[in-house]
Amino acid sequence: PVEYEIHPLGVVQRGPVTYLVCTLFHYKDIRLLALHRILSAVSLDKPVEYPKDFDLDRYIASGALDFGSGEKIRLEAIFTNETAEHLHETPLSMDQKITPVDDARVKVVATVLDTSQLAWWLLGFGEQVEVLKPKHLRKSFAATADAFSKLYRPRKT
Repeated sequence: PVEYEIHPLGVVQRGPVTYLVCTLFHYKDIRLLALHRILSAVSLDKPVEYPKDFDLDRYIASGALDFGSGEKIRLEAIFTNETAEHLHETPLSMDQKITPVDDARVKVVATVLDTSQLAWWLLGFGEQVEVLKPKHLRKSFAATADAFSKLYRPRKT
């Protein structure tokens, strides 16, 4: 175990993991500590050193929780209605638009960060989502689908 003097700035959840957003000691760089890895904590009789310009909402919007500095992209994808249901309450971005394609599907358009977390999230829906744009993401998904198809073809015995 390692001891840190932590200055907590907020608590955020990313998937099943909850993180403490903080600074350590007197450093100004923002850190994420997975709460499940913290064995114990003691409150110190010292004030928290809160960075002057820090804003938790802005920090989250910057993509820091995607563990990468992805560029912003304009995502266009076709989702099944059931898969897109939660996007009405928890949009991908402030500019997200959802429009019907047919009785079973909707088109979702949103400006998002191009991160591995985005790709993993989309791939998790399998055949229930089709990425239309950007082209590089669609091409990557097509290559993944081809690799899966080859992997799961019946084996010759």
